[in-house]
Amino acid sequence: MADRFEKQVIAYTSACHGMVHVLELAYGVALVSIAQEFGASLLTLGVLANILGFTFGLTALPAGFLADRFGERRLLILCCLGMGVAAIVVGLSTSVYMLGAALAFLGLALGIYHPTGSAYIARVASQRGLAFGYLGMGGNIGQAVGPLMTGVIAAFMGWRA
Repeated sequence: MADRFEKQVIAYTSACHGMVHVLELAYGVALVSIAQEFGASLLTLGVLANILGFTFGLTALPAGFLADRFGERRLLILCCLGMGVAAIVVGLSTSVYMLGAALAFLGLALGIYHPTGSAYIARVASQRGLAFGYLGMGGNIGQAVGPLMTGVIAAFMGWRA
């Protein structure tokens, strides 16, 4: 039976996983509104989406190294803080260039999650299979709910919200 600390780690790490995928997919949902506001072509904004994806993937190896060196918990806190700050900067972007930099920063923050969250769960959980099941469920809920949530918020409050 898992103790309270273990349950908290699984719950928080799974919630973080969900937010990673919410933020990963939010840009694509708001793309048309962003294109209209900045007067940018879909090609330009597609390139920015690739920057987000590239930095997301690029961060995995250094994040795994840093998690082993400094601890998963610290890296997960950095991931969550980075996601929050980057999302705010995306919403405050005043140009395509600023948006591109913010999306690159968002990708770097998002990329910290997978190696770090997985290592943390593997180290803390006594029932690893079940814990990884919760972890996967958190990410999948983020993928399923994120675009809908982003669309509803953007429809009523604008893409910056």
